Amino acid sequence: MSHSKLLPLALLCCAPLSLAQGLRMAGPVAGLVHDHPSQSLRLILGVPGAARLDTPVVSGVEWASVSPNGRLALAVREGSTLLYSYDPAFSELTETAVSGAVEPPSLAAWSPDSASAVVYSAESRSLQWVRVHSFGAYADPAIPLPAFDGAVSALAVSGAFAKAALAVENDGAYLIASSGTVQPVLPAMDLAAIALDPSGRTLWAAGRKTGELLQVTLDVDEPTTQVLFSNSEDIADITAIGLSANKRSLYLVDRASSRLLVFDLASSGISREIALDAPVSALAPLGRSTMLLAGPRNNPDDPVYILDESAEPSIFFVPAVREEIQ
Repeated sequence: MSHSKLLPLALLCCAPLSLAQGLRMAGPVAGLVHDHPSQSLRLILGVPGAARLDTPVVSGVEWASVSPNGRLALAVREGSTLLYSYDPAFSELTETAVSGAVEPPSLAAWSPDSASAVVYSAESRSLQWVRVHSFGAYADPAIPLPAFDGAVSALAVSGAFAKAALAVENDGAYLIASSGTVQPVLPAMDLAAIALDPSGRTLWAAGRKTGELLQVTLDVDEPTTQVLFSNSEDIADITAIGLSANKRSLYLVDRASSRLLVFDLASSGISREIALDAPVSALAPLGRSTMLLAGPRNNPDDPVYILDESAEPSIFFVPAVREEIQ
């Protein structure tokens, strides 16, 4: 397969770039991903078991976060925060500036419907909602956050009730509303991973190296906490939590044993274990409700690992097409 050179991004000027002009594509598109080794945005093409990570469509990406539907990406390029929107019907990618965005961004999390994202900046110690509309995106005023004793380790956001949650090393979690209110949750705990129910009513959190999984009920006057699972011997270091498409299970990544655990919420027990061939640092939706990106790849020769739960949960890898030398 031959690939012609991509047009330089500077030629976009907020106009659509037809990807068909730059490279030949075939097969269904799962979505955009931020590829760390090549500092680019790339498309995953194909179906589970027969997919590939294609050549870069945007290069020089310093930071990026991709939406659950795989069609939008907030990215920093040449110091500016931009929104990239991919239209699979016409194989077009558009770029628009996001004015008023907090800089520099450190973490981001998207609402389940891909209509907004929450961006956290460690340097400015603030949080901000970025909302997508038909003409691009606009940023809400930044919400100042209190001083933390530790670094922020995870960020999650709900949908309808517009809540965000931050996990902070040695300082628990904070619940932030889009109106600007900041509420401490699970104070003084050392948390490694969190997940929010799309409704914003439930928060799940994992203690760092404790093997403890907590559930916090938020839709009450005072949040209530219960321990769903505690097994420090068998599960030593949960580093990522993902919610299944049917909302019945949590996916827990245990870094110490290199396993993906399927935790059934109804029975409060582990229903399945999957061995991991590579470290997984996050579980993020990828274009389809039943696919999760198992963290970014770290080296140019690494594949991308994806969790497919369309039948029963399984991990498959996506090889990368070597990017062209411009």
